[in-house]
Amino acid sequence: MPVTAIAGLSSVAERLDGKGEPALVYGWAVVLALLLVATGARAPSVGDASVPAVARSALIACVLVFCLQALAALAAELRAGSSK
Repeated sequence: MPVTAIAGLSSVAERLDGKGEPALVYGWAVVLALLLVATGARAPSVGDASVPAVARSALIACVLVFCLQALAALAAELRAGSSK
């Protein structure tokens, strides 16, 4: 959780400096919110072996957000490479 917050704040700082992409900032905000939901849902059942469905869904959504960010970065690199 702290690492996600640091990465999110770093992307916000880059955006404020005019260097970062707005989609990246929003992506980190969504990931941080989803991780908070997953952590909150899992907290009451820490000793149990089962994982609540909402926590599982939130973590899967985090992975999807990261995949979308990776695809956006790949598309940007391909556009930059083709314009050279």
